[in-house]
Amino acid sequence: MRGPHRNAALLVPANGVIDLAAAVMAGRHQHLALVPLYGVLGVCMLVAHVRRWRWIPGAWDVVGLGVGLGLALGFLVTEWLAAQ
Repeated sequence: MRGPHRNAALLVPANGVIDLAAAVMAGRHQHLALVPLYGVLGVCMLVAHVRRWRWIPGAWDVVGLGVGLGLALGFLVTEWLAAQ
């Protein structure tokens, strides 16, 4: 796999794991509206990766996955820093 296909294949499981971690962190800090949002999104990403659902990703798909990963990581970092 080359180009956006390889990047999307790497970003999907990364998004799934980070989104599940964000759901756990949101639950710990009583952000109850975010728990199902991140939880469902993370489970969907991991199921898609495990079931090997494929699509032909375009450049904007990779950008969207990257932005989503960045937002979830930003949320995790800010919540972790707030707990310190």
